Amino acid sequence: MTSSREPHDLLHPIFFRLETPAVRALADHLQFWIESGITGGVVVGDARIGKTSAIDIIQNRMNSQSNLNLATISGSVPSTRSRSQRVLYSGPQSQDRFTPNLS
Repeated sequence: MTSSREPHDLLHPIFFRLETPAVRALADHLQFWIESGITGGVVVGDARIGKTSAIDIIQNRMNSQSNLNLATISGSVPSTRSRSQRVLYSGPQSQDRFTPNLS
């Protein structure tokens, strides 16, 4: 007989998120941006390394620890052979390269 139960959150990689040293370092960096009055920033990195999870952890922590409501815009960018961000912002198709997800 097969069970239709979902695995516990601790066993589910999307729901189980730890604040690692890398997440803490990113949080410190974002806190510096906020305290410096920087009105926006871009967090980039290779695919599947935890950028979205890190931002979710940081956003939840910052929103629960202060009256500050940290807004984020995340999105997906198709892979390119270029290691430069310039390809994302230049050329006639640049607006089609980014698919935003507002939260």
